[in-house]
Amino acid sequence: MAKDKKSVLLYCDIIHTVKELSDEEAGKLFKHYLEYINDLNPSAPDKLTQIVFEPIKQNLKRDLKKWEDRSVKNKENSNDRWSKSNSNNNEITSDLIQVYVIRIFNNSESFIKIGQTETRIARRYSGKLPYQYQILAQFFCEKITELEYFFHSQLSEFKYNPLLNFAGKNECYSMDCIDKLKDINISKFDILDISQCETMRNYAKHADKDTVIVKDTVTDKVIDKDILLKKETKQINIEDRKQKFIEDLKPFLLQNFTRETLNDFFNYWSEHNPDGKKMRFEMEKVFDISKRLGTWQKNNSKFKQNGKFISKADERTRGFAALDAELNSVLAGVKLPID
Repeated sequence: MAKDKKSVLLYCDIIHTVKELSDEEAGKLFKHYLEYINDLNPSAPDKLTQIVFEPIKQNLKRDLKKWEDRSVKNKENSNDRWSKSNSNNNEITSDLIQVYVIRIFNNSESFIKIGQTETRIARRYSGKLPYQYQILAQFFCEKITELEYFFHSQLSEFKYNPLLNFAGKNECYSMDCIDKLKDINISKFDILDISQCETMRNYAKHADKDTVIVKDTVTDKVIDKDILLKKETKQINIEDRKQKFIEDLKPFLLQNFTRETLNDFFNYWSEHNPDGKKMRFEMEKVFDISKRLGTWQKNNSKFKQNGKFISKADERTRGFAALDAELNSVLAGVKLPID
């Protein structure tokens, strides 16, 4: 038995052997078994006990090897979790919504991700990221969503597609973006320093929902809790969001998607809702561009005939000219400006 191992498996099928023994012989076998698993190094009292015990001993050895392998793996997993936690203990803990810059990596990949979160980064990625990560920067300001889109627009030439899937993989950039990232001027966003963030965090714990949090100690500007905590009241101009959508689509030109396919995809998913505040794709609960494009292309090849899109019903009856015209009108519009 190994150190700290307090139990063993005794397999039911040994009954077929033991029932052929007399009570005295079975008693000798059981006593020998107990001495063996307690590391007393016993010698078999007779030839029969030695022969019957041998297959039991081999099972015990196999089970011990499995237990040792599992113990080593559990220890490695524990150390890995600890190292991840310890490597990110420099996170600024705050109840405020933030833009973060992290380096994501494993043994074969290393890249940058920029995102926005309403909770701690450690909680945001707890058990959800198939990589390790290192926090590079955190930003707190009033126009947090505008800041995130600004970063993405400035780094579009460095787009990177990670090998492993995770939520937010479309917001990643190669390590080549580091120099550009450092040079981006974000002074117009009035970034709050750490002490200001800490002041607001502590105040927010005791403030009523509709009260003012605090004044910025530099500009004396009143900061509203509803802007800084959780949800923002302002949105980016829809044209800027369209441009961001376009930038997200451009890398797919290198992945066997034609300009025509991307144009049609863009025109369909960028259609506004009645009040003109949201595009079609923004009203989806989940929208993974790569997966949606894959489905779109499959449907193209399935339902496209003679250069026109037709429905299944139209394919069967060959008589719905009005439906065909309607579908073409949906796909009409300004073409996606992809060079």
